[in-house]
Amino acid sequence: MVRKYELTDETTTPWQDSVLYRIKAVRDFGDVKAGDLGGYIASEENLSHDDICWVYNNGMVAEHAKVYGAAKIHDTALVAGNSEVCGDAELFNNSFVSDTARIYGKAKMLSGEASGNAQVHGHCTISGSAIITGNAEMYDNAEINGAVEVGGDARVYGSCIITGNAYVYDSARIYGNARVYEHARVYNHAEVYGNTKIYGHAKISGNASVYDHAEVYGGSLCRGGCIHGDAKVYDDAHVYSGADIYSHAEVYGQANIYGRVCGSARVFGMACVDTTASVIGNAMVLGDAKVVGVVSDGAYIENTDDILCIFPIEGTT
Repeated sequence: MVRKYELTDETTTPWQDSVLYRIKAVRDFGDVKAGDLGGYIASEENLSHDDICWVYNNGMVAEHAKVYGAAKIHDTALVAGNSEVCGDAELFNNSFVSDTARIYGKAKMLSGEASGNAQVHGHCTISGSAIITGNAEMYDNAEINGAVEVGGDARVYGSCIITGNAYVYDSARIYGNARVYEHARVYNHAEVYGNTKIYGHAKISGNASVYDHAEVYGGSLCRGGCIHGDAKVYDDAHVYSGADIYSHAEVYGQANIYGRVCGSARVFGMACVDTTASVIGNAMVLGDAKVVGVVSDGAYIENTDDILCIFPIEGTT
């Protein structure tokens, strides 16, 4: 091993009273020149002498954390606990990584504005070209990889996995065993949890809640309401505040749902289920039908005007 830095006498104590020492390069490597002052580390166990990893500005590496590979710690970012930052990963601003979290690949933590405080802790892994910004926080066993972006005040935790080009921001919450992937977006105050799957170009927003084993995919848009049980919403269907879709119900096509769809009901085409309406049991609503009452077991409604109250129709399919 050829040493690339030394510890100076300049110290700081920003983290649980542990003393950190400013580092100074003793040879050229990467974009660092001999004599350049770096950030702060607790000991030489924190920062590898191999490769081109470096701690810049007032960046800090404390406790038993490790930085290696081509990783870079900038600004006042802090890496602590038993966490690892490696590969081509970079931390900026006030980013904070702790516990046994691992940041690698080309992942970046930006913390948005200087006042931002993006955090990754627990046993989380952040990889690929993922970007974490603002005051976003990841913990527990959450996994983020690919070209994912998580920002704002979003919280990602539990054992959830976010991959592909997914985008999670504002005050969204993703947790449990939820999977969000491909080009899906979850934002505003939406919550996605349980064993749900959100994928395709689906968008979950407003105060929407998607949980249990529900799936939302395609180009569907959920602006609010609840989707749960084993329900599926897909194609270009729209779900609005106050809607409740559950059990084994399916909503697809260009349907618009403001009310309740449950059981094994199916609503599709350009059908609309109004605010106080319900489609339940094995009912099927399609075409340009508009339901404003109750459509129940076995009913089949297609291309009609306003439907006030339809009960079971024997022999329909």
